[in-house]
Amino acid sequence: MVSIQEQFQAYESLCQDRKKSLRKKFLKNNPAGGNMMRIYVAGAYSANNLISGLDNMRRGMRWGLEVLLAGYAPFVPWFDYHFQLMLRDGESLTVKHYQYYSMAWLVASDAVLVVPGSKNSKGTQEEIKVARSLGIPVYYSLKDRRLLSDRLARCG
Repeated sequence: MVSIQEQFQAYESLCQDRKKSLRKKFLKNNPAGGNMMRIYVAGAYSANNLISGLDNMRRGMRWGLEVLLAGYAPFVPWFDYHFQLMLRDGESLTVKHYQYYSMAWLVASDAVLVVPGSKNSKGTQEEIKVARSLGIPVYYSLKDRRLLSDRLARCG
């Protein structure tokens, strides 16, 4: 008799193989050329007042756009507000929901790009800590030579 653990491992293996196959097929015709690196854009979100919070969102979203224009596939946490706006009466999401959702994307990312001016953000520092613990490279500029060389190594 096959245990639940063995069934789960077999399922995970099948999913990984399918993901690799689909990823290869999709990326073959990528307009950015080769494999689009998944870049998690990290930076300050919350602030002491509404205007500063909106400024953080604007900066983060702009950096996300710069990442996309540079040929990478960004995850931009500042777009989470869309989820909050779409909630129906009686539905709710907590800060923890958003934190876990973002972390799921961080661990799937190829790299983290930190928005300038985020050094005092506790959340950003935690994201950097998690990324480094998983061996995910952390960059502070799109012009970082290491980021460019990582991208070139992935192009096919």
